[in-house]
Amino acid sequence: MRTTRADYTETRIKHLEMILRVIERIAGNSGWVKRFCLAVVGGAIALSRFNENGGVLIGAAVVTCVFWYIDAQYLDLERRYRRLYDKARKEPKTKRPDFNLKLGKEHKNGNWIDTAASWSVWPVYGTLILLLVLMAIFT
Repeated sequence: MRTTRADYTETRIKHLEMILRVIERIAGNSGWVKRFCLAVVGGAIALSRFNENGGVLIGAAVVTCVFWYIDAQYLDLERRYRRLYDKARKEPKTKRPDFNLKLGKEHKNGNWIDTAASWSVWPVYGTLILLLVLMAIFT
């Protein structure tokens, strides 16, 4: 059986869809981290109001920093898979996709600090940490 250009086009689309599903899962996990962090912060605020103890709020601020780091790692991984998607998208139409989802050297880790400082991450966690620290000071 002879392979046609249409077969390659269909397999390219399947490969791109596979990469997109990975990106969607990573983005969903990033959203889950933000929601879980908000739940933890809300619980810490309620607990501190009940106990009138600012230490709980400082502990919640530390935990929020951990969530910030995890979310930055997810966002960095998502960006790396977007680069893999762009690479797969730009390959010649005559090249058969290899369906490899491993990130190569060209998709190396980015700087997670730059990612943590991005517009979609720092306002959420920075505001929460500021809120928790101010509440702990004035409790």
